[in-house]
Amino acid sequence: MNDNGASRSVAAGNAVLAGIAAADVLCIIHLGVRSVSTTHTDAVALLKGFNPEEARDLMVLVRDKAQAHYGMTALDKVTLTRMVRSMERLLEQASEAAAKVNPR
Repeated sequence: MNDNGASRSVAAGNAVLAGIAAADVLCIIHLGVRSVSTTHTDAVALLKGFNPEEARDLMVLVRDKAQAHYGMTALDKVTLTRMVRSMERLLEQASEAAAKVNPR
């Protein structure tokens, strides 16, 4: 993989979008609703109601969303790594929750 600032920003932006989608899945499964607010911290609050750890992971992602999508300076490797790990945990939780709802 080409490890430059642009690549890190694209990867971080994709991690944010995947994490938000996973959070939506978790909210729908656990609460029957998802946040429709334009403020992502509202989605964090929804998640916090049933899983504070997942809420922390989503907060990691939305905290740096603007920098990943619109920033004029590249994200550093440490920030990208933190974001990807948060995304992976959210995706894993969403996948496990979905499998319980619709076992194969």
